[in-house]
Amino acid sequence: MSEDVETLKELLKQEQNARLEAEKLLLEKSLELDALNQIHTKQLATLSEFANTDFELRTTTNRLQALISNLQSGVLLEDEHRKILIVNKLFCEYFQIPVAPQSVSYTHLRAHET
Repeated sequence: MSEDVETLKELLKQEQNARLEAEKLLLEKSLELDALNQIHTKQLATLSEFANTDFELRTTTNRLQALISNLQSGVLLEDEHRKILIVNKLFCEYFQIPVAPQSVSYTHLRAHET
């Protein structure tokens, strides 16, 4: 009978150790999840900032395009590689280019030269 008690005590001790290990592992995983959640929250905040910046940039770009389109001067805007970025209607009218401003290419401009 004392053997049975000792066996039960040993089993109880093993169960307590297993429970402590499980609690330790659960705490570790909980801390890992908390860290991942914090990273995820920071990433969402960064994405939100990018979305706001993108929206502001698009809004500003649209305003500038509207301004250029409605200027009382002919405008052709090109980048550093001479790619046409914006042409307004008055430019097309002044140079008698028979296409919509957004469709103007250097082919149209060369045709006008001849």
